[in-house]
Amino acid sequence: MNLLNNIIRKVLIAIAIALPFNAIAGNQLDKPAYMLYKDNGETSTFESMIDDMTKNDVIFVGEYHNSSVIHWLEYEIFNSLADKLDNKITLGMEMFEADTQIKVDEYMSGLICEERFLAETYLWNNYKMDYAPIVDNAKERNIRLISTNVPRRYARVISSDGIDSLKKFPEASKQYFYEVLERVENVNTADSFFSMDSPMASKKSKKKSKEEEQKSAEKFIRMTQAQALKDAVMANNISKHLEYPFIHINGNYHSDYNKGIITYLKEKKPSLKIITVTTVYQDDLSKLDNKNQGKADYYIVLPTNTHKTF
Repeated sequence: MNLLNNIIRKVLIAIAIALPFNAIAGNQLDKPAYMLYKDNGETSTFESMIDDMTKNDVIFVGEYHNSSVIHWLEYEIFNSLADKLDNKITLGMEMFEADTQIKVDEYMSGLICEERFLAETYLWNNYKMDYAPIVDNAKERNIRLISTNVPRRYARVISSDGIDSLKKFPEASKQYFYEVLERVENVNTADSFFSMDSPMASKKSKKKSKEEEQKSAEKFIRMTQAQALKDAVMANNISKHLEYPFIHINGNYHSDYNKGIITYLKEKKPSLKIITVTTVYQDDLSKLDNKNQGKADYYIVLPTNTHKTF
């Protein structure tokens, strides 16, 4: 399956390179691999977007984790920024958790081989196909990679047992979240993403007792706080590494509408200049749908039926 996905990914990349979204020789492409828009609905060139990014302190690229095209574009964005900024840039990724930083540093410095890095760092299942290219590019350029995310076990503890459970952990564990814990405790309204009206909730519509409704409400609060812990920790880790412009790769949820990570980052560093990119699917790529506007500064618009790796 991995071999097949790799072949498909390479084919898609070849198509995307051969068929850029701009018109070629005055003829509009019939089947573009993607389109690039600004939030006002105007089309943009890739180079113009990169130029805008270089004028900011933090660049957020929001992705769909299973899109081959967006992972290729992330590589191209990072590569272009690194060229423009003479490698004076820092890379951060949601896909790496903070307690793996020492192993990431060892690998990026060439102190341990890839085999040991892969064996001893709990990486996402699609790491080799989707994220290794950008990591290895950063390694070759001697660019620091920051593991920004909270270790997932702590977010899961909140989801299952509540935020007070984190206070029971030893001091060595608390180093990964103690700086933001009080802030996350103050998140007491469930995100609509987890509410009964959202796609995350069950589609079964049965009447619930007050006790069941209360349990559901508490569950949604716990889920919201678990996501808030991730966002707050990622913001905290970004804020500590701002010597150079910082590009951060994360799922759309964590940066759309200038919320998520950005909420907590602005609380810590209100003067930061931040630019955001998001990814959306549309049946029609000829314009940016109104329903998608307001999410980011730039939009990578992909065909709804574009290949997905999982």
